[in-house]
Amino acid sequence: MTSRNFLIYSSTYKPSLSWQPNSFFRFTGTYSVKDKANDYESISSESARINQISLDFRFSKASKRTISANFNFINIDFIGDENTPIGYELLEALRPGQNFKWNLNWQQRLGNGLQLNLRYDGRQSGDSKMIHVGRLQISALF
Repeated sequence: MTSRNFLIYSSTYKPSLSWQPNSFFRFTGTYSVKDKANDYESISSESARINQISLDFRFSKASKRTISANFNFINIDFIGDENTPIGYELLEALRPGQNFKWNLNWQQRLGNGLQLNLRYDGRQSGDSKMIHVGRLQISALF
């Protein structure tokens, strides 16, 4: 299927700044710009510029618990048809315009090889409905 042939050139600039006030807490801010373009044929005009601001927080007590949170604001300028395989790839499964993604993860050691992991993910893409996903995992380590 010739409509599924593409060659993506991508370049990324991603500086970040971290602050760790003590051994338990860490805060990180990141800004990234990613340019992606389909260069498969000379008539290809699909391209995307993705600007992303990320804020991360992490609290960690060695061998007991870890709590981390992440928030992302993503703005995408896109040229092309978003309902094609190349559009999906260039948009990284998001929508043109403003997108938000966030997550919260709590990992707790329960004792004697038992570990609890609770994760919440959310996203809002363009005018689409907000999506919420929750996961709970209990592991036995031996």
